[in-house]
Amino acid sequence: MDANRHSWEAIVDAGHKQSQQAPENVDLQTLSSLLQCLESLSTAYICQTLIQLGVFIHPHERHTLDSLMEHCQIQPHYRKLLAQWLRALEEEGLVELEKNIYTNPLPLPTDSMNSLWLEARDYASSIPQVNNFLEYLRQHGENHSRLLKGELDPLALLFVEGSQDTAEKLYEFNPAALYFNKIIREILRAMTASQSTGKCLKILEIGAGVGATTASILPVLMSNKVLYTYTDVSSFFINQAKRKFQNYSFVEYRKFDINLEPEPQNYQLGSFDIVIAANVLHIARDLNKAISYLYSLLVPQGLLLLLELTHYRRSVMTTTGFVKGFSEYSDERLQDNTPLLSVEQWSEKLGTCGFEKFIAFPESGSSTDFLQQHVMIAQLPDFLTLQIAQEETLNALSIGEGENRGKRRKEMATLRQRRKKR
Repeated sequence: MDANRHSWEAIVDAGHKQSQQAPENVDLQTLSSLLQCLESLSTAYICQTLIQLGVFIHPHERHTLDSLMEHCQIQPHYRKLLAQWLRALEEEGLVELEKNIYTNPLPLPTDSMNSLWLEARDYASSIPQVNNFLEYLRQHGENHSRLLKGELDPLALLFVEGSQDTAEKLYEFNPAALYFNKIIREILRAMTASQSTGKCLKILEIGAGVGATTASILPVLMSNKVLYTYTDVSSFFINQAKRKFQNYSFVEYRKFDINLEPEPQNYQLGSFDIVIAANVLHIARDLNKAISYLYSLLVPQGLLLLLELTHYRRSVMTTTGFVKGFSEYSDERLQDNTPLLSVEQWSEKLGTCGFEKFIAFPESGSSTDFLQQHVMIAQLPDFLTLQIAQEETLNALSIGEGENRGKRRKEMATLRQRRKKR
């Protein structure tokens, strides 16, 4: 792969320039105000839901997380989510936590819902693309109790009657999604422009889902210079994608599970120039392992291209936060009880796992920084540096001792041999 110093600079330049282009036909101040309003509205829904479940109605109630789970008949897999909600209320001063006991100085407020909806709809009148998310939020808010009790599957609100329409509107056509997918598109355009003549660029997209990012990327790729592997863990998404992208002959479709090793899934180590993971890596049960799997699939100087929320908004916590992947983490994220990492944490994490270069867009201080979502690029070192890094970071990848460590060393040796042949 020709990802030398000059191509890295071209990629960074492309990402920087596109990130400076604000979302089209959107006033940033209005969008920022709307997002702040949605945080308040989401907090109001948390209060309304807990009152509906019969808690924090009277002043100075005392509850533990366990007693709330039992009293409200909340499903065990929403324990993390309930704790996140309570922390949000604690940040607002609506509940207090001391020695694992939650108390409320006053009954939780419920009188702001109507005014907040009026305010949100007023902002949305000039940004009609966000109305889909407002409806998605409303549907969740009205069904929070049923969701928490396991009486309603959250996917039924995202894929209404089996249709991808709602999901596509949320992930592909809202202003933020369009903005970030354009950054990814321009980075890929620069990447293909810098590659050697006759070289086939191999791209792997994991957790591609409804293909929102895929749809932005494919039109700028040249069929004779690229092999694009669209993957998801679900056959449903793969079958939908085959129809959606049938005109792109350079795309192949396969299954891939981020929580499993690549080789048993029939993926060759050290075989991809770029791995794309848009809004998916946070669902990994163990980030260190998941990153090590992606690391092992890349060639020397290969690129990992991420799109991730970098702050856990309450508007996400009260909607998509119900989806199973948001609560399956079992690694160091348990300490802060949040599925998401900040840009700084991603930089540190990827560096620890052996990536040499890192940059995130939009950059700190940018006019779109308030979106609290980022496109991040990480690059592996060259081959000689990579050999050293593989050995030095073996412990940091948290693969374990004994048999597992021996297995990992064998994988690393195999990977080195394959890369020597390239």
